Amino acid sequence: MRTSLHSHRTVVSPGTLAYPARIKPEKDNSFTITFRDVPEAISGTLPGEESKAAERASDALATAIAGYVNDRTLPAAPSRPRRGECLVPLDSVLAAKLLLVAAMELSGVTQAQLAKRMKLAPQEVSRLLDGDHASKIQRLAAALAAVGVTTALTALNVPAPVKGASDAAQAFANALQAAD
Repeated sequence: MRTSLHSHRTVVSPGTLAYPARIKPEKDNSFTITFRDVPEAISGTLPGEESKAAERASDALATAIAGYVNDRTLPAAPSRPRRGECLVPLDSVLAAKLLLVAAMELSGVTQAQLAKRMKLAPQEVSRLLDGDHASKIQRLAAALAAVGVTTALTALNVPAPVKGASDAAQAFANALQAAD
């Protein structure tokens, strides 16, 4: 059986942060997961647990990227996947935090300046820049706007409408799939 990372086409739109991962089968029927752009992101499965590889890949990537956010540094930009690799997207909150670190560096905005622009206490901005804090996406979008970044929501892997789905739901599904 192939993992969801291999068996489903991962649709990634421009502006989506997704890193290529290699899931390598080992002799003992376990799997090793590595990311060449984020070498700290390494994980694996126990023998026979290939079905857990997608979750482990996502967790390893999130842990490594949270470390970069916490250090206020940037990893390598995601490269194009090579043969045998699959794309692992960052969750939207962590991707927004990483983008905020990059945007602040690009625009030369400090945490204190961002706090002033957003009319927030400095500790609130510190939480936005904490890779392990469960920030609200709305607050991150406001922070990104404060440093000149416009954000938009992208839907990936939209399910096909089931029988009985409303015409409106079907129209939305068609529009989202056409955007791919």
